[in-house]
Amino acid sequence: MKKILYIDNMPEPNGCTLYRNIIPAEGLETLGWQINFLPIRPDRFDFDIVNFSRMYQLTGIKKIIEMLKEKSDVKITFDTDDLIDHIAPDNPFQSEYNKKELIGGYHYLIDNADLVTVTTEYLKNEVAKRRNKPIVVVPNSVREFTMRDGKEKKVRICYTGSSSHYLDFNFFLDIILELQKKYDFEFISQGMGIDEQFEKAYKYFPAVMKPYFECKEKLLKVKNYKRQENVHCFEYQETLRKMDVTIGVCPLHDDKFTKCKSAIKYYDWASVGTVTLAQDCVVYQDCNYTAKKYSEWKNKLERLIIDAPFRNEVLVGQMNYVYNKRCIDQVKYKWDEVFSELHV
Repeated sequence: MKKILYIDNMPEPNGCTLYRNIIPAEGLETLGWQINFLPIRPDRFDFDIVNFSRMYQLTGIKKIIEMLKEKSDVKITFDTDDLIDHIAPDNPFQSEYNKKELIGGYHYLIDNADLVTVTTEYLKNEVAKRRNKPIVVVPNSVREFTMRDGKEKKVRICYTGSSSHYLDFNFFLDIILELQKKYDFEFISQGMGIDEQFEKAYKYFPAVMKPYFECKEKLLKVKNYKRQENVHCFEYQETLRKMDVTIGVCPLHDDKFTKCKSAIKYYDWASVGTVTLAQDCVVYQDCNYTAKKYSEWKNKLERLIIDAPFRNEVLVGQMNYVYNKRCIDQVKYKWDEVFSELHV
């Protein structure tokens, strides 16, 4: 039996842990792999592959990798779903993560892992500028398809995102405010909104706070607005279903870091029966309904609001694609192929 140990970079699982460790592990387990997560007893250390994810302090991770290489024949894999060394100044995490030790750990794993796995072809090409050893694309996947009720009385639009997306949120709120002059619909933001703790934490970072304060001003003008608080990653899928959203939106501004993201928001919306309007960019190239500039976003969102048959037609195409191409029941075979070849 092939054995793999996942060593996450966080003591508490987050979204990256779910999509890049837990869901793939569940898929591999159905194909006969023995799955393990830390903590593990030292006398039980008998693995073919040890998988690391995202970022670790250089000093600590270097010692661990050297110890593993010295005491076993285990293969080291490193998975990254972001271009960690190119976080933009407007991203609040830049102030936390752009540290010498963390970036050093990220580069060390890219340089020294036997295999690096990434989410997209674009991210692969960026990582390849540093690494000339194997890099394989294994896309993000969803765990299940369970449909929402679909009982909303008004069209309900939702933007879901973390505090690193106020620049995108700010752009989209202008469209919401303009369309609400003509149409009566509900708007939900999930995971972000007016946030006093955020204001206190990043008040000394003007590049971060500028889009936040602009969002704050606009949110006070939005009608039929509700904020859904951020939830644990294990509760996220159920939260999407319970919100019973008609239209999910995925705007995304253009920089090197955002270009390396995956289309997981689109996959999640499709898996609960919500139609997606996404940014026309390399990230959402597999989405069948996208917009690039403001006027196109406004016009395409307006059509989804007023044309229910068209909305359903777009949704069916999206659900078929995600179910057949981005469900773990399909993607697990790619994970198995990649890890099995390394194991041989």
